[in-house]
Amino acid sequence: MFANVAAVRRLTASLPLRVATLVIVGAVLAAVAPAISGATTTEGIRVHRSVKRGPITVERSTLELVDRSRATPPNRDYPGAPDRTLVTTVSYPTRGGTPLRGPLALVVFATGFGGTGLNYAPMYDHWVRAGYVVAAPAFPLSREGAPGGETVSDLENQPGDLRFVTTAVLEQGRTRRAPLGGLVDPERVALVG
Repeated sequence: MFANVAAVRRLTASLPLRVATLVIVGAVLAAVAPAISGATTTEGIRVHRSVKRGPITVERSTLELVDRSRATPPNRDYPGAPDRTLVTTVSYPTRGGTPLRGPLALVVFATGFGGTGLNYAPMYDHWVRAGYVVAAPAFPLSREGAPGGETVSDLENQPGDLRFVTTAVLEQGRTRRAPLGGLVDPERVALVG
């Protein structure tokens, strides 16, 4: 289902934060809009691996995105951090080791509570082989293996995390020398979770 980003913002702005989080993260939402604003810093990029199936393969890059504008709260024995690090798996289609010619639509996949960037890969790899780029962040405190253990108390931060990841991936797509340069279409963005 595709929807306008402004309509999603209007819908969630009138809801309590936890309900808005559930609407955004728990439902299948999509947005067709230019890049969402926000500061991004890419700390590291690693090309992860290829999944070979048919003539189109799935290549993965791991982006370590650091949002310096928001803190990660303490969690049990974890003291917290002044920023939020979102390790994001970006999967994109290749043929013969070369990314398909872009720009391609971007799907930002909210991995949910206890999720990783790869736990839904068997499902979204179908989308990638169909010509989409999928970005799946592992949320700082609600992901599998989170410092201090997984906690639902950090779910309220996921809408901001998704906004940040979307902005960062679109920024990578605009940077020609970046691994995702020219690959992502800022006019075709979907949010799924």
